[in-house]
This record gives sequence, C-alpha cells and structure tokens, in this order.
Amino acid sequence: VWLKGQIGNLNQAGSGHVYFTLKDGQASIQCVWFKNSQQHHLGTKPEALTTGLDVLCAGRIAVYPPRGNYQLIAEVVQDQGVGRLHLEFEALKKKLADLGWFDQARKRPLPEKIDRLAVITAPTGAAIRDFLRLSADRGWGGSIRIYPSLVQGEGASESIASALEQANLESWADLAVLIRGGGSLEDLWSFNTEEVAAAVFHSSIPILTGIGHQIDLTIADMVADVQAATPS
Repeated sequence: VWLKGQIGNLNQAGSGHVYFTLKDGQASIQCVWFKNSQQHHLGTKPEALTTGLDVLCAGRIAVYPPRGNYQLIAEVVQDQGVGRLHLEFEALKKKLADLGWFDQARKRPLPEKIDRLAVITAPTGAAIRDFLRLSADRGWGGSIRIYPSLVQGEGASESIASALEQANLESWADLAVLIRGGGSLEDLWSFNTEEVAAAVFHSSIPILTGIGHQIDLTIADMVADVQAATPS
C-alpha cells in the first residue's frame, strides 16, 4: 500500500531501524522502516527525516503481535515537504521571538512563597490527577483553585485563554500553572496559538507551564515564565 501523512514521534534507533507515526487530520498508524529496506534508490535517506515532515510511504500492513497493533512496514519513504502545522508553528515562533516574547529578561522567577495556586487544565484529565496526588505526596500545604478549560480540539485555545484571564481578574493566586498530558503536535496545538501566547504574555500572575512530555515544547512554554519538563 501507499500512504501519505506527516511524521510524528520519530525515533531513529541505534540498530538503524526507524520508528515513527504517520498521521493526517483523521487517523494515524505506527510505522517501522527497517535498516535493510533503507537503501532503495527512490527513497529519502533516514537521517533526512524530521518530525513534521510530510512523506509518502510504500510498504505492507502487518500486526505487531505483542501489542496486537497494526503497523506499516515501510519499504520506501519519500519526502513530500514540511507539514502545514509544522510550518505554522515555525512562523508563529519566529513572529513572537521577533517581538521579544521569549526573552529571558522579561521572565519572572517563581515566587519564593506560594500559598495559593491557580491551575488551568481539564478538570477530569490525567494531568490534574497526577498534579493533585503529587502535591499531597510532597506535603505542599497551600490552596489550589482549578480553572477548568478545554485542552484539545475546537474552542480549546479560547477556553485556555479565558480561564487564564479569569485567574488574573480574580487576582487570588500567587502562581498560575498551565498543564496537560502528552500528545502529538495536533493534540497540543491549542497551546501553539497566538491567542494563548498573548494570554500568557499579558498575565499579571507568574506562569509555570507543564505541557506534554519532556520532548514536547509548545509556544505557551516558550512565553511562560518557567517551563517544567512534565505536568508532574
């Protein structure tokens, strides 16, 4: 079969095999490109692959028995150019960098004493459960006020910005924390919009972000005063 999509979760293993997710707006599939299939004269070199790249893959569908997951065993991988979302991300990143929104000189340190914490996140997600559990495990005795927001999908950017603005209007918290679990570029896209970046930039409350996993970095993270590697 031939499949076209954008590369995500790229992992170039020491064995020479390449693992990635091939995805578009509706679906995704795990792919593996074995070392012995990488010399095809029609293909792109493995070292040229990057996250966000649009590719056309030829291969066969198989099942990975330990997990029972379908995957594409790639025989040819052809570069089709950088994906739309990746281009939009880089364009906004450049615009905000030129405006000085990422400058370290404008960023505030965390308050020395934090008694009241505003948490902007989905109230039923795994991120808030982890955050509350670890807060208790580590003996932090302050107060937490949750400002519910969507963290993915249509309307999420507006929801995040609105929740952060509400926290600022109430002026209750010493620090605002913006968190969500990991995901693909599409999953985290709400945190890569100018609307959310502006809400973070203009916040009178210092902002700490914990969005996605350690490898994830969003525009909101770059604008925030402090960025943590994980929500926890």
